[in-house]
Amino acid sequence: MTTPKSKWREKYSVHPTADLFPMLSETELGDLGRDIKARGQIEPIVLWCDLATDKVELVDGRNRLEAMERAGITTPPLTRTVTSGDYPNPAALVVSLNIQRRHLTPSERANLAAKALILGDDLSCNVARNPNGGRPQSVAGRVAKLADVSKHTALEQVAVAADAALQIQVDAKQLTPEAAGKMKREKKKGAKKKKKEKEKTVVQTTGGTMTPATTEPATPTATPTEAPIHQQSTTTDPVTRQPESPLDFGDAALDVLVRTIKASWGQCPSARHESWLITLRAVLHELSACDCGCGLRSERMPVH
Repeated sequence: MTTPKSKWREKYSVHPTADLFPMLSETELGDLGRDIKARGQIEPIVLWCDLATDKVELVDGRNRLEAMERAGITTPPLTRTVTSGDYPNPAALVVSLNIQRRHLTPSERANLAAKALILGDDLSCNVARNPNGGRPQSVAGRVAKLADVSKHTALEQVAVAADAALQIQVDAKQLTPEAAGKMKREKKKGAKKKKKEKEKTVVQTTGGTMTPATTEPATPTATPTEAPIHQQSTTTDPVTRQPESPLDFGDAALDVLVRTIKASWGQCPSARHESWLITLRAVLHELSACDCGCGLRSERMPVH
């Protein structure tokens, strides 16, 4: 059964942001109507006028108008009109007038404020225009201030309000703002974890310079008391070392070259880098011992 439209709504155009806030219960509306009938209306309803178009909208007072109608009060309500010159953003005005009056949890206040600001004509989901000029303000920052909540709660509920599917469940009372916020946190954590796993897979597949968690421990840098690298024996040398000869005078220069390369890698070269150096050293020794007449033997780096 469809609830009949209240007559006061035919007279007053309600700003969409105001309708985001829930109405009082039937019992509370009855109590409010009886109080107004006995003591009169104390708080006026608030109307907002856009000076550019002369459009007037109700931004506060729905419950008072509804209670007065149900109580049979025919006296014209007390009103107060504000303009866009003083309040350029009616959405923020609605939040400031309504958010602290209700018995809401911090997450509920933040969620209502986020919805109101995001639906504002001059707002996006990320940045709000600063009415006083200067740097733009984040929606989360304004939500935190208007709803009197922490920045963390504000950020969480802005994310919920920006997620249309999730916000629909909150509006339908299928989820509380707290539960919806938790779902957003878990989803964000899952996305970060998936991204890290993907990056790790790419490193392992391409053999990039990034070192994944499974990489072998770095080989310590040789100390000055150790023998030169080219004279250290190893079982991983893929090329058989040639016996040194009186003409093998490139060892000192090769040792300088190897140490220079290691220094360019920093203090913690990987085991793979050490393997490359071993291979390079063996290949250079092969070339220095070449007797095929190609001229490489006579063009070795001289020792200075």
